[in-house]
Amino acid sequence: MEEKRMTEQESLTIITQMITNAQANLRSRIDSNMLLGWGYVTIAVAIGVWFVKTYYPFPYSSFLWLIVPAICFPLSIYARRKQKVYTKSYIDRLIENLAIIFFVATMIVSLPTICFTYPVFFMVTLLFSIMTWFIGIVIKEKIIIGGGITGMILSLSLLFIQNENDQILAFIVFVITVFIIPVHLFRYNTEKNNSLCSKS
Repeated sequence: MEEKRMTEQESLTIITQMITNAQANLRSRIDSNMLLGWGYVTIAVAIGVWFVKTYYPFPYSSFLWLIVPAICFPLSIYARRKQKVYTKSYIDRLIENLAIIFFVATMIVSLPTICFTYPVFFMVTLLFSIMTWFIGIVIKEKIIIGGGITGMILSLSLLFIQNENDQILAFIVFVITVFIIPVHLFRYNTEKNNSLCSKS
């Protein structure tokens, strides 16, 4: 049986696809690293806020939450520049804009807690879950979608926790369950698929 020779156009298409896949795999790895960075920094700051509120309470201790963006935004910019991935797809820009919208919305619902008392952790976790769910839909990743849906359900439990310190502990469990674990699973599946593709 005579082997079919690839045309120049077919060869170029295959090479272009391989480059695109390599860039996408690198991008997903960078994004997962940054997402995990945000998640772990959030947990660390939450533990710190809980410790301060429990043992050294002062009126404006909630401002400590600003440590999260103060650390994570510069680290995210540094990570992108270090990897030298400058080409952004439509999905990249969409996810980045979603993250900015989420941050602004979180600040809007959080700052009034300085003067008023209302279920801010419920609102933040609900916003967080919606963003996670939407990102999962955009990147077509069932694990991330499942994390977002799980978060929307778990966020309701914060309405029944009255003590603020207990809410912080519940928030830590929330971030681990809804964010850290799904992103780790997403990264594992990505690396597994990459290894299978490299062997084939």
